[in-house]
Amino acid sequence: MPGAAGTWRDLTDNVNQLAARLTTQVRAIAEVATAVTTGDLTQSIAVEALGEVASLKDNINEMIRNLRETTVKNNEQDWLKTNMAKFSRMLQGQKDLLTVGRLILSELAPLVNAQQGVFYTMRVDRDESLLMLLASYAHKQRKHLDNVLQAGGGAGRAVRAGERKRLSLPTLRPITFRLHPAWERRPR
Repeated sequence: MPGAAGTWRDLTDNVNQLAARLTTQVRAIAEVATAVTTGDLTQSIAVEALGEVASLKDNINEMIRNLRETTVKNNEQDWLKTNMAKFSRMLQGQKDLLTVGRLILSELAPLVNAQQGVFYTMRVDRDESLLMLLASYAHKQRKHLDNVLQAGGGAGRAVRAGERKRLSLPTLRPITFRLHPAWERRPR
């Protein structure tokens, strides 16, 4: 109120501050709500609030977190279902094991950003179980990576004949090499 003084002035100032704070809070909530309606689930309401507005802010932020988590799960499920269907179509009717191994590696390795991949098959020769290299992706035969591994020894230590479990090979030696750009002179 223009020209207000004393108690009226204080009362007017308090009402104006309350209105300004409420307007700021509602604008912050509206901005985030608008972002969410356009699919932006990275936003959250960060304005200070008390009482019912604080409760509204907290509930909207929780809703956004839940939507974000659900969206991630749905995207992961879609990715998995799409790729499972792709692999099923690709492998349908394939009878040659070598072709199947190559197809799987050529599609799966880039899909999961693998640097290298190998498939081995189990063969039993005279009471000895051997892992025979079936197919590979970005793999060259090297001294320490054989095309034939003895089950229970070397890198195949985690494999026992007849087991059909996921392998974990934490004891493999790392391969170290130095890359030289074409313009760099190598020491002789």
